[in-house]
Amino acid sequence: AHAVLRLLAERIDPARLRVLIACGSHAYPSEAQRRAFERSVLGEIRPAAVAWHESRSADLATISPAPNGGDALAAPRPWRGHPWLLEAEAVLAVGSVEPHYFAGWTGAHKTCTIGLAAYEDIERNHAAALSPLCRPACLDANPVAEGVLAMLAALESLVPVAAVDLVQAGPEIVAAAGGSAGSALFGCIPAASAAFVRRTDHPFDALVADVTGPLAESFYQADKGIKNNEHAVRDGGCLVLAAACPRGIGQD
Repeated sequence: AHAVLRLLAERIDPARLRVLIACGSHAYPSEAQRRAFERSVLGEIRPAAVAWHESRSADLATISPAPNGGDALAAPRPWRGHPWLLEAEAVLAVGSVEPHYFAGWTGAHKTCTIGLAAYEDIERNHAAALSPLCRPACLDANPVAEGVLAMLAALESLVPVAAVDLVQAGPEIVAAAGGSAGSALFGCIPAASAAFVRRTDHPFDALVADVTGPLAESFYQADKGIKNNEHAVRDGGCLVLAAACPRGIGQD
């Protein structure tokens, strides 16, 4: 995100920029953690304002699709989101593309929808994750992914939305794509697949998911080691999760 903002600030007066941090339904970090994150994202850039999204706020705006508006990928669906979305001249969403265990893929399309939505809308969308069609790296007929694209279509019918998606494997950004949120996502999926997806000829009898880095901080996050890999293990097989989890279970 810092690399994108730095390039943007070279072309637009930073005083015209407002930076909105998409938290989704996740708990607010501490004040110290928030300031540290802001420093890492903004660096020397000084935007007009910085805000953290709160999904349970009473001050969210209704994003109701304009007549005949929205992207043809999905029928626009009304939802409630951060009021800055409707106050802006335009929205630039920045995302990271990697497999998501029930939304198919992460990316800017989720940043500017689920990341900035009301808790009830996130809950409604994520309830569809019970469908067996919700799998990592799968968008076709995935009801969670389709719901996100419907939310995106509603937003796009009201305000110009551009996106930059990045693929980061380890410390390096290995690919980037821009344009609409849909084109940025699909532009990055080949590189993300090469970086993160492995195909097997047959399901394994046993698999060890050795989770490291930020995902190993808590069981809440380390569970992705199971969910992203379970389809590679045969029915009745064994999956072992190894993660340090210094923060224990994680958020309530």
